Amino acid sequence: MKVKALIALGVGIALDSQGCIMNNIQVAKKNGATSEEIMEAYSVAMFSKSSSAISGFVNATDWLIQNKEI
Repeated sequence: MKVKALIALGVGIALDSQGCIMNNIQVAKKNGATSEEIMEAYSVAMFSKSSSAISGFVNATDWLIQNKEI
């Protein structure tokens, strides 16, 4: 159950759902997750979320260049 709660925490972070984040932190702690494991799950989720934002920005930049907007 600990691993499922950490995965669900990552999903909650990716969806920016404060309720899911808080609920799954509590569930993870109750099922033996350490604070370090929770912070690692948070870090992985934020890195994954930011990388998708960056890849979207690359596509937008390419479009701007091709259309001589920049």
